[in-house]
Amino acid sequence: MDLGVISLLGKQDDQGRSILIYDPSKYDKSKYTTSSMIRTFWYVVHSALEVEETQKHGMIVLGDPNRAKLSQFDREVSKGIIGSISGALPVRVSAIHIVHPPTFFKIVFAFMKLVMPKRLLKRIYVHSGDDQNVLAKFEAKFGLTKDKLPTTIGGSLVLDHHSWIKMRRDSGL
Repeated sequence: MDLGVISLLGKQDDQGRSILIYDPSKYDKSKYTTSSMIRTFWYVVHSALEVEETQKHGMIVLGDPNRAKLSQFDREVSKGIIGSISGALPVRVSAIHIVHPPTFFKIVFAFMKLVMPKRLLKRIYVHSGDDQNVLAKFEAKFGLTKDKLPTTIGGSLVLDHHSWIKMRRDSGL
């Protein structure tokens, strides 16, 4: 949980959807099990579902694999997360945005397509190019403005995962 592989941005978009960010570059397979990563994903999604707007409008997932290495992608974690959002968790994923994918992403994505339902596949968008072009596309096509996106992908929202965890722990959540 402390790694910040899976984080909630803490702001909803203009349609009331929560924004979850997934950064596989922070994942260390030698220190964390597949089940602990899936439990972390479930916890973050359930945290988002505490917001009534998320229950009504769903969530957006931002994948930020730019700094990740191929060795940091875990097939079993991917299968567990995809299985969770495909029916096990009561949340609507309205879009999955993969931002600045590394060159090996085609290999990983080919596997993901095999285990992902078609309705979810239709909601995946891959964004590459410079930050300015990606941000312009986010705003024009998806209504996501720079202030709703994290700095790691060119937005202006500073992600403070550790403060979020501390606040949740202090609240007994």
